[in-house]
Amino acid sequence: MDIKYYREALHNYLILKIDEADTDSYQYKMLENNQVKGIIPFTIRRMDGETAIYYEIDSKQSIANMYSNRRIPYEKLKKLLNSIVEVTEEISRFFLDENHLMLAGDYIFEDLTTGSFYFLYNPDYENSNAESFFVSLLEMIDINDQEASELIYDICERIKPDGPCFSMVIGEILKKKKSVDDTLISQSVFSEDDIDEEDSDDEVEAAKADEKRKGIGIKLPLGASMLMAALFAMVAGALWYIRAVYILTYEENLLDIVVFMVSVMMSLICFIKTIKASGSNKTIIRKSKRHKDDEEYEDDEDAKPEEITEVKSAPAVVHMQDTVYSPEEDDENEETVLLNFNFAGKMHKLYSATDGIQNIPLDNLPVVIGKLSSCADAVIKDPTVSRMHAKVFSIGGEMMLQDLNSKNGTFINGIRLLPNEKRIITADDEISFGKCAFSFR
Repeated sequence: MDIKYYREALHNYLILKIDEADTDSYQYKMLENNQVKGIIPFTIRRMDGETAIYYEIDSKQSIANMYSNRRIPYEKLKKLLNSIVEVTEEISRFFLDENHLMLAGDYIFEDLTTGSFYFLYNPDYENSNAESFFVSLLEMIDINDQEASELIYDICERIKPDGPCFSMVIGEILKKKKSVDDTLISQSVFSEDDIDEEDSDDEVEAAKADEKRKGIGIKLPLGASMLMAALFAMVAGALWYIRAVYILTYEENLLDIVVFMVSVMMSLICFIKTIKASGSNKTIIRKSKRHKDDEEYEDDEDAKPEEITEVKSAPAVVHMQDTVYSPEEDDENEETVLLNFNFAGKMHKLYSATDGIQNIPLDNLPVVIGKLSSCADAVIKDPTVSRMHAKVFSIGGEMMLQDLNSKNGTFINGIRLLPNEKRIITADDEISFGKCAFSFR
């Protein structure tokens, strides 16, 4: 099926051509006039004698792009399968056929904000072989994840072209899996409760004994203790000054002495606490040299451009040992070695042309570029960069750049790529992600 992508104003669209005669059918009318949960809304547009469906895919990524360089974990796989069951139940409420649900990696989208899955529904699309989609999921999961492997293999074995509908099969398998998981959880909780009951009495008694030994104390921060000591010392000094300068009555003299003694004692207590606290809170800070490309930053949507860029796969750092030239070691008869100028296997980089942004190594392709650390391999924390902005990969020895439905666009030499468009990049191409500029070499 011919897929096109289009950006208009602030929205990105996936476009599928359809037959004009089919637009009057019941299914198109139902979808146009109702918002079906889990189905990406669309509009039908007629232009230049052609009719097409425009699906709005803002802030969404196809699972083909999401998991091209990483694997679907077990919990995420369960969520995807549950979403398939839920959306088939939802469309049945509108008397729509689940066989027109487009089950393919390019047609299933994940919302990067909520983690929810959304599907395309096309009455002209006939999903006659749903088994092929679930077989393709085998390539997206981690084969070392036993739970995920068992789940998807079970589904592939039971979904057949002449068998029951795929939503019923998935629903039954997920219910069975949930009951097994609940049983295991209840058994583990029960065993833990047994152990806790045996040791609970001893633990309670031990806790009470510790509370009695420790008592109730008030802990002040180090600076607060020092401040209190200074204040009490000042009060004591002021009282001593009053006794020396003024003539006091018997009652005033007695009160002055009492307050003076209390102030001195409190000042000494706070001072001693300060000394003890400073001794117990000493830490050793060791400074180590770090390469700029090894610095990691936490993902922050509001990060300023100056804080920018985390590269998960840090480039290799080659340390060259210093050598000392000695005339005695010079060999006049030593032959000069001819350098090998074969650069076919050289590692490429995106060299930053924006202050505060580090270079992006391209030694482990594909490399997803964006500001969401959980999805991107090279993180650029800039507000103009999308969560998953672009992807660099290789096909047949050619370096390719693909825009990943970004909001502010991906540019090659000033030309903006269409959403999800792929294009070859060559040496010295100027590449921009939002306002962050790079040079490819």
